[in-house]
Amino acid sequence: TKVKLKMSLISSNGNSREREVMWYSKTAKDNYQKQLIRFLSPADVKGTGFLSIENENSEDDNWLYLPALRKVRRISAADKTDNFMGTEFTYENLENEDLDDYSYSLKGTEKINGTDTYVIEAVPASANKKENTGYSKREVWITKDKFIILQIKYYDKSEGLIKIFNAKDTRQVPGSNKWRAYKYIMNNIQNNKSTVLE
Repeated sequence: TKVKLKMSLISSNGNSREREVMWYSKTAKDNYQKQLIRFLSPADVKGTGFLSIENENSEDDNWLYLPALRKVRRISAADKTDNFMGTEFTYENLENEDLDDYSYSLKGTEKINGTDTYVIEAVPASANKKENTGYSKREVWITKDKFIILQIKYYDKSEGLIKIFNAKDTRQVPGSNKWRAYKYIMNNIQNNKSTVLE
């Protein structure tokens, strides 16, 4: 899959900085994914790349290439709670979710903008995951008809609400029976900043 994105970084006073990004992803025969994010503009981030390779029995491999320094930085498990390239997404938010890392429970149902959703709570299932995640829990709103995530609420280690993710402009992918959102918004409740991907 190859997707071109406009990334908007919105400050607490409403000022916006725009970036252009290419996002590549490939699913191998074993169903594990490889992802590459490349920044196309503006000049201060152009050429920056983030590579993520999902592994079956070990931590995912993540690297960040910084062209200004001509260096590759490995993103360790301890770094995954850091913000990615000044956005409100962390490295952890960019990873594919290993279902075995979490315990899930159905908390109820709710309508979001007229759409029926299931409300699922996800909490880290192991001591190791609890230590290496930035979140004590997540609440996830998933559409009943097409199983699309519309909203996620993230809670910090003190169980305070820290971020709200929203997926909007849901459409059927042309020439496919798949559906996807074409706009993603991550709002940080604690610093009043947000990142929008379109």
